[in-house]
Amino acid sequence: PCTSKPCLNGGTCSVDKNSFKCKCPTPYSGNTCEKDPCSSKPCLNGGTCSILKDSFKCNCPTNYSGNTCEKDPCSSKPCLNGGTCSVDKNSFKCNCPTPFSGNSCEKDPCSSKPCLNGGTCRLEKKNFKCDCLPQYQGNKCEI
Repeated sequence: PCTSKPCLNGGTCSVDKNSFKCKCPTPYSGNTCEKDPCSSKPCLNGGTCSILKDSFKCNCPTNYSGNTCEKDPCSSKPCLNGGTCSVDKNSFKCNCPTPFSGNSCEKDPCSSKPCLNGGTCRLEKKNFKCDCLPQYQGNKCEI
């Protein structure tokens, strides 16, 4: 049964009763050593698989990481203040709820410190409101 050289990838054939048995070198497996670590397509998100001496390695596309490229740009939860993350090409995009803005929804209307003369800024619905010291008034405590 071994004369037809049924063992692939450097496997050694031995006769086992009326059949054959393959002893496969690492990292190959299967009845005829036909399976390699990349056979199961372990790399996700467009990653390419390379066979190593005793396992495999995934080469991940830009912005993807992890042993099997399972971590995408949204894995680190980059969107703040209730923003929702989506993968856009090889990067992330945050959809920010009102009144937040910025790449990671990090900016709100108070970020620019719009209140003058010691006024305190607070978010109110979709905008900001300034709480002014007693001697000041106006939308931004400017008067």
